[in-house]
Amino acid sequence: MKLQDPSIKITLDGNPSDLGWGRKVMKEMNQVCDFLSVHFYIMPPDGKYSSLIQNVENFNQSFDSLRKVLNQVPDKVQDFSPWYRFPPRHERVKLAVDEWGIWDANSGKGRGTYQLEYTYNWAQALAVGKFLNILQRNSDIVGLATWAQTVNVLAPIVTRSDGSFCQTVYTPLQTFRRYTLENYLPIEVKSALVNNLNGIDATASISSDGKSIVISILNLSENKAAQTKIVFNHIANNSKLEFTGQISYSAPSLEATNSFGRNCVSEQKKSLLEKSKSGFEINIPPASINFLFLKIY
Repeated sequence: MKLQDPSIKITLDGNPSDLGWGRKVMKEMNQVCDFLSVHFYIMPPDGKYSSLIQNVENFNQSFDSLRKVLNQVPDKVQDFSPWYRFPPRHERVKLAVDEWGIWDANSGKGRGTYQLEYTYNWAQALAVGKFLNILQRNSDIVGLATWAQTVNVLAPIVTRSDGSFCQTVYTPLQTFRRYTLENYLPIEVKSALVNNLNGIDATASISSDGKSIVISILNLSENKAAQTKIVFNHIANNSKLEFTGQISYSAPSLEATNSFGRNCVSEQKKSLLEKSKSGFEINIPPASINFLFLKIY
C-alpha cells in the first residue's frame, strides 16, 4: 500500500507493560515506523473514588517510560535501504494511543453479550478529564489518541431502537475538544493533597496567535471548593491579561449518572471582565471540570 501511496503512515505494536518489546520494535523498525501503538484503559481495582483517580495518576509513569523509549530513536532517518522502494519516515516517531477509555472490569456491572456495556458516573467523568490533562502534558509525543469505542460498548454514547443519550464521560470528551486551543502551554500546579494526590489537576493551551489562553482545571475533591490563585510569569512589560469567563461542569454526586431522558450534568457560565498583570483568584467548585478563558492584549 505504501508503494502506491507514500503518504500512508505506518503504526507498529507497542506495549507499555513491556518496554523491552517497544525498544526492540524501535531498534529494528524505526526507519519506517511513524507511530508506536499503545492501549491505556482506566481499570480501577475496586469501586472507590480514590482508587479510580490513583489508577489514572499511574499513567504518568507509563508515559514517562515510553518517552525514554522514543527518545532513543534518531529524529531523522539515515542510511535508509533503497530496497524498501518507498520513502522513510520524515518526522519523529510518536505514540498512537489508539485505544483508551474506562473498562470497569472489576465492578461486575457490565451488561450485554460480553459484559462490556457500562453506565458511567460523574466520578468516572472526572477520571476522563484527568486523563485528557495527561494527554495534553504529553502532547509532544502523542500523535493521536482515540477513545476505544463510541457507541454502547465501553462507550460515551448509549443507543437503543427509539433513541440515544450521552453518558457523563461524554462531557469531558466534548468540552476539552471544544475549548482546548491549538498549542500546549506548560504550567506549574501546586495543590493541597486529596487522598495523597493533588486535589487540583490543570493544564493550559494557547492559540497560535498567542492572544488567547484556556486553562482546564479539575477539582478532584468530592466536597471542598478550592480557592485557586493563578499567577503569570514572563508577561511582556506592555501586555496585560484579561480574564473573560469561566465554565464549570458538575453533578449532584460522584455516583450520578445519565440515562434516557435524564442528564445529571449541570453547566454554569460566568462572563467576567477582569484585567491584571500578575494573576487572579478563582473559586473552583468541588468535583468539577472547569475552563478559564483569558485574553492577552
